[in-house]
Amino acid sequence: MPLFASIGDVGSTDATAVSGSVSASAKSKADTSFYTWPADLPWAVGVGGTALKPVDAARTKFTEQAWHNLGGECARTFPPAAGQPASITANCGGHRASSDVAAIANPANGPAVYDTYAPFTGKPQHWIVSGGTSASSPFVAAWYVRSSGHTTGATGPSALYGAPASAFHDVTTDGAAPSVCQGLGWGPKVCQAGPGWDGPTGLGSPHGLGRF
Repeated sequence: MPLFASIGDVGSTDATAVSGSVSASAKSKADTSFYTWPADLPWAVGVGGTALKPVDAARTKFTEQAWHNLGGECARTFPPAAGQPASITANCGGHRASSDVAAIANPANGPAVYDTYAPFTGKPQHWIVSGGTSASSPFVAAWYVRSSGHTTGATGPSALYGAPASAFHDVTTDGAAPSVCQGLGWGPKVCQAGPGWDGPTGLGSPHGLGRF
């Protein structure tokens, strides 16, 4: 069973959390793979995040875009992820590229969670709306477990890259321009959502359980 891991709420731009004593030039040249570890491990499924935007007053139809300033990542110290095609790893000089897949991460309209754990207040919040890639990662993991079963014996994201394009909703719109990601030296395909694989959302969001 693969390991599912969040790429972080701003992906490779978590590099901004490094101490202020580190110069901008040093950040841009550094191997930033540890900012999104363990999602960058070749045998892990790196999960990005999306946001849903209602397009009608009744909020019954939505468009999906990459979540806020989320950027992808190149892990220079790792080989490609299991099953990751050369056409994708080429964006990272033949190394591991993240994300592999994505799901809703916007806390404004994220998945509903029933919370019964409140050790300090003793007053659990019960039904709440969660968010962040710490929500999208277990969300995708649950989809994976409930899928049709062809994922049995898969290594990392190999089953995802072997699935047909119809198994995913291709997320092609950005929530914002990921300038910090680009400042780290990654190209547009890694930093911005677009047709096909991209860094913020990977192959896209799962399109139901049927072929996932």
